[in-house]
Amino acid sequence: MNTMNTTNVASEISCSARFSLESGTILICLYSLSSAFCLFGNGIVLIAIYQTTTLQTVSNFFIASLAIADVSVGLLMNPILISKVALDRWQGNHWLSKLADFMWIQSTTSTTFNLCAVSIDRYVAITSVFRYHRIMTRRKCYVALTVIWLFSFIFGSVRLTINNPARLPRLWISTTILTVTVPLFLIAFCYLQIYYAARAQCKKIAERKLSTEEARISAKNRKAAWTAAIIISLFVVMWIPSFIASCLELTTVDRCKKLRIDFAWFWLAFLCFCSSAINPWVYTIRVPEFKNTLRRILGRNRLKRELSRSIAASFRNSKSVS
Repeated sequence: MNTMNTTNVASEISCSARFSLESGTILICLYSLSSAFCLFGNGIVLIAIYQTTTLQTVSNFFIASLAIADVSVGLLMNPILISKVALDRWQGNHWLSKLADFMWIQSTTSTTFNLCAVSIDRYVAITSVFRYHRIMTRRKCYVALTVIWLFSFIFGSVRLTINNPARLPRLWISTTILTVTVPLFLIAFCYLQIYYAARAQCKKIAERKLSTEEARISAKNRKAAWTAAIIISLFVVMWIPSFIASCLELTTVDRCKKLRIDFAWFWLAFLCFCSSAINPWVYTIRVPEFKNTLRRILGRNRLKRELSRSIAASFRNSKSVS
């Protein structure tokens, strides 16, 4: 019996995993940098849409909603993960774990559903160019965004009611199917149709079957569609490693392997949420209005620094004269 107990204790020790000071510090720094870029970049996107009348369109309201979802990652999700790393509470039924799981489900749901809404909007814009404004009205946009955010909070709240760890695999399977798999299939369908429609429009432009105005609108819609495609591709690429790790954890029965996957998940989660920090910079590169807002903000900050320096220099000179 003593031998069996000793073996179990040794197994528990060998299977335990804790953050070293170095790995914990690196993770905290990475999450902090990601939050800073996330808040600054998405703040620029939201300021640009708020201040620029021409950007206040249905399409950009969906972009603004996606930016708000990304802001929640920088403002809430990353700080929660930083707290878990700092307190070494990276597994179990601790309230921080529950809160992190809730934010994971809520932010993933709001992000994928907003990406889905952006894809549908671009699909309608390209396949129904001159009926777009009748189909995609502001009222429909507001209803869609309300449903997206309500569902993300309600579905995420399910995690707060689960106290039995044995029930969690069902939740994660449901989350994967409802909030990732289904939206990505719909996004893929929309972009397949966008590709065929864009190719047909390019052919008509080459054959001069479209007017100059029609060609201009078509080109603008295609650029917006491919900008959204870049955002979606970044999300998928950065999300895949976390998805693979989740599948491995759900299918493995070995406790040691589960612990190692849980430990690695923190690094994969950082990669997954990096898309929230990168998204706004894609807009600022490809959309002139967002780029101009960034220049205006940076220019204003530079002017403030120059003024403060000149005032400080004047103060020093006056002291030296006196």
